[in-house]
Amino acid sequence: KDKMGRIWVMSQSFPGNSNKKVASLQCIDPINYQIVANYSFREDEHPVKLNIDAAGDYLFFLLGNQMMKMSVSAPSIPDHAYLTTTSQLLYALGIDPLNGDIYLGDALDYQRPGVVKRYSSTGRLLDTFQVGIIPGRFCFQ
Repeated sequence: KDKMGRIWVMSQSFPGNSNKKVASLQCIDPINYQIVANYSFREDEHPVKLNIDAAGDYLFFLLGNQMMKMSVSAPSIPDHAYLTTTSQLLYALGIDPLNGDIYLGDALDYQRPGVVKRYSSTGRLLDTFQVGIIPGRFCFQ
């Protein structure tokens, strides 16, 4: 839910009889259920892990080994990454609602303990630490 009370949804579908997955990001007005913004991704792009900052100003999502940041009033999907990592398999994304720190979970190979990288809200790497196998979500208090 953004600062204007609108709901953001990221989805992937197989349109028609196609076997190609197409992803989209939509903004919905919860009062009248109208789609007020619709962003389509290329066929080779598979965004995941949609998040929003505490103020409801920016959306964050993963696209391969990149983290994208997008204003809720942006006219289009960003054409460059906010963060690009050397992570093997980005599997989790979390935004700390208190300070805006960005947490990225790398599942590595699904067998070894994973790694979390924590970045400042400005994108500066703060630290890296080992966690359990397949870090998939973050919870903030």
